[in-house]
Amino acid sequence: MDFIISEKWFDIIGYEKYYQVSILGNIKSKSRLIQTKNFKKKLLRSQPIKTFLDKKGFKWVTLSKKNSKETLKVNLLIKISIKDMLL
Repeated sequence: MDFIISEKWFDIIGYEKYYQVSILGNIKSKSRLIQTKNFKKKLLRSQPIKTFLDKKGFKWVTLSKKNSKETLKVNLLIKISIKDMLL
């Protein structure tokens, strides 16, 4: 018997407008409208974000917002995001 796990997505705390994390450890950006340098509106579509492994096998991801970058552990993002939804 095969089990199918549906991927449930949660907003990442501090990055609610930009990214989501799934219970399977995947990260994706959220679709949103931005204003270009020419003052035109452009739709940025949702897409998967690349993660990388450290020497111990933990998954990490680099997230950015408002021209600042931060590298975070994916398992902590899941824990914080799910904990916030359960309260």
